[in-house]
Amino acid sequence: MILGEEKRNTRPEHIRKAGDFDCGIENEALTEYLHGKAFEENREHKTVTYLVKLDHELIGYYSLKATGLAYIINDRVSATPLLELSEFAIDHRKQRNHLGSAIMINMVFDKVKSISEIIGCRGLITFAKSEQAIAFYESIGFEKIDEELQKILIMDDFSTGCYPMMISLDTIKKE
Repeated sequence: MILGEEKRNTRPEHIRKAGDFDCGIENEALTEYLHGKAFEENREHKTVTYLVKLDHELIGYYSLKATGLAYIINDRVSATPLLELSEFAIDHRKQRNHLGSAIMINMVFDKVKSISEIIGCRGLITFAKSEQAIAFYESIGFEKIDEELQKILIMDDFSTGCYPMMISLDTIKKE
């Protein structure tokens, strides 16, 4: 079994491979993102999306981008530099096989460690959209951002209804 990755681009073979990818009905938005918006966001340098393959079969993807956790204290805006896992999905035919954890630890966390050697980065943030997602992220070391801190955060509209979760660079380096 060979687990590998490559950046998402507009080559014909990437378009065909993405066409077969399906997260299942519960995660339809993640499937749609890969089929369309991932191209646009990569071209505009908003995110970088990586296709994850197992023995040359597309089984998942993830998207990373630079961000910051901005908050207001005493009328002053402060920020903590982070990377954001903006999208993460496994094909429904490969879910519940511990592939998600393997990808996070061996690919995503490795990238975060490498990037933190180049730019300021205190950790990785994501916005979980369901109880199932929260349980998955907690199982690999993410923690929910507590409600008191959420009250002072400045967040984008897209994160409304999601649960902000973070893992520190120190925790990632222990993996």
